Amino acid sequence: MNTYNPILKEEEVSRWRILQPRPIPDPKTALVLSAEGQPLLVIKEGEKGPTSGEMLWGKYNLVYTIDTSKHPLRFMCSLPCKTDAFDFQADVNFTCKVSDPLMIVRDNITDVSKVLQPLIEEMMRTISRKHEVEESGAAEREISDCIKKAEYKVGLSIEQFTVSLFLEREARDRIREKKRLQEEIQLEKARQDLEKQKAQREIDNAKQKELLELERIRQRNQFQREEQKTQIQGELELQKLKQDLEFDKTQFEIIQARQKEQLELELRRQREKFELESMELKMRFYAPILQGGNFQLLALQLVQSPQDIKVILQTLNQQKQSERDHQLKMLKMLLDEDALEGSQINEVGKSLLRQLVGLTEQSTAVLESSSVDTPEVQEALPEAESTNNDNSVVDMPEEFRRDD
Repeated sequence: MNTYNPILKEEEVSRWRILQPRPIPDPKTALVLSAEGQPLLVIKEGEKGPTSGEMLWGKYNLVYTIDTSKHPLRFMCSLPCKTDAFDFQADVNFTCKVSDPLMIVRDNITDVSKVLQPLIEEMMRTISRKHEVEESGAAEREISDCIKKAEYKVGLSIEQFTVSLFLEREARDRIREKKRLQEEIQLEKARQDLEKQKAQREIDNAKQKELLELERIRQRNQFQREEQKTQIQGELELQKLKQDLEFDKTQFEIIQARQKEQLELELRRQREKFELESMELKMRFYAPILQGGNFQLLALQLVQSPQDIKVILQTLNQQKQSERDHQLKMLKMLLDEDALEGSQINEVGKSLLRQLVGLTEQSTAVLESSSVDTPEVQEALPEAESTNNDNSVVDMPEEFRRDD
């Protein structure tokens, strides 16, 4: 079937229809009621139409019966391809049915093919121009997908659409010749590609050998550089270690010298402290002996400890200085109290001077001789003692002794 008329019949509504039943559409049909100045009324299968009174008052004067069943349709056409030298011959098959009865009546569609075929051909021509003559399969698939998804808006719908594209004999022969030439070209191209690949492999092998040689030289140079670098780093580290060792040695010597100096200072301080304490002990020991005039005991002690002469001399000097201070103090008291005459002052002064000088010289001579020879010390001590006793009694004036 190439086409069909979807409007099955058109009837006028009688004014005396008031006694007739409601209009009901037959299976696979639809009714469209028309009235002047009123919108069309569609009654689909399974629906009830208006009553006789409603039709009278609605002024419906025409009833259209619309075929809503499916109809298989077919048509053939020529479609252009990408190259204008040849065309596709298209065999189109599809199923059509009314989807909107109102549009069918309003547009008075009585020939489905006249409405759908131009629309379908336009879409197919647009798609076929994208493909070459040997691409018929791809063109068929794209056309089918596009037609099935399209919306036509003419009150008709398309289902089960198929299209078959084929070529004329001349076009087929042309395609076969073209394919043969393409195959020969492909074979020649493949042969040339093989030769190019062979030449390229030889070039690549030569490059690979060259690269391997360059890499070997690079690695050897790098190894030598690394070895030299390692050697230089080792020498630098060794030199740094030597410098650090010298620095540590210098620091150790400085610290050791400081510690030694501190120890020597501490030892000197302890020695001086010990000498002072020893001197004080010896002075405390010899002071009573010298004050008591026990020179024999002093001589015996010096025989055992001749190094104590300096201590004894210092003790004697302190005692003599104390005696001189005492005598000068007494003389000053006598002078302050005017207890002496002129001649007595001269005698007393001379006596005091002789006593001070004599005691110092005798004590010093005795102590110095005791450090050289022990017997001389023993002889000098009684002499010094007697001299001391004589000086203390003989040289002092009589007036001074009475006053004392």
